[in-house]
Amino acid sequence: DDADTAAERALDLLSACVCGATDGKSNAECDAVVLHVVRDHLRPLLALRPDHSPALVQLRYARNTRPHLWWQDRVWDYCAAGVNTRTRQAVASEVPSKLWSRFQPGASHGVDFFAAVLARSTGAKALLAQHFVAECLYAVGRQDEAVAHFRGGMLARHPPSLSFLGYCTELGHGVPAQDHAEALRLYRLAAESGYSLALRNLGDCLKTGSGAEADSAGTYSAFERGAHAGLAECQWRLARQVATSKLDQRTAVRWVKAAAAQGDPTARMMMMLVIQT
Repeated sequence: DDADTAAERALDLLSACVCGATDGKSNAECDAVVLHVVRDHLRPLLALRPDHSPALVQLRYARNTRPHLWWQDRVWDYCAAGVNTRTRQAVASEVPSKLWSRFQPGASHGVDFFAAVLARSTGAKALLAQHFVAECLYAVGRQDEAVAHFRGGMLARHPPSLSFLGYCTELGHGVPAQDHAEALRLYRLAAESGYSLALRNLGDCLKTGSGAEADSAGTYSAFERGAHAGLAECQWRLARQVATSKLDQRTAVRWVKAAAAQGDPTARMMMMLVIQT
């Protein structure tokens, strides 16, 4: 239908930035394309069809790839509110089987939509479509199939696929058994490109010693890179390193404020504690 046509047009534009660095595109050029996709394609589409899974998973991808644009526009918060009024923090704290419940029943349509796109696509567009197929498969509980598609993205060193495969490996979803060392390796690979969610997960593993010995310097570095990229979850995590790193109290508060300005519930709670003290 018209909504699917609009979503695929957005995918065409977004896929132009998947390999932007290797194709010689500057960050500013890639950012301009992503911002165009969001403002002119995906956000208007979701205003009409807030449950439209193809557009929603593309928004998630774009947010995590070029996150410093998104805290300004608050697009993800807008879309999440259109689909489910619960906060991302609340959804993320639920049992894994419910983690992606906000996408249903739209995710079932997303599987078919992206599978059809994948079948007729090549290059960067096929890589994105494969990753989105996997996200939708995971959303509907078909974890084994999702992992198979994430592995395809891993072979192409696609950062979101590497990171999500690391997540599945860490939790034992769709894989024979949990493997924290392998999950850490995958997060490292995904983080090499600056992918913000991988940096968050890498920092968490290094902080707790999951998959390797705890590494406070590595934890600080991962959260700092993610914070500068604009991911709220890295910003307030970095602020929490004030007691074990070179971060001073004033800078820590600045990072918490930046995360709270994006609407992150944990950062907002931290800001309330700062104000009270």
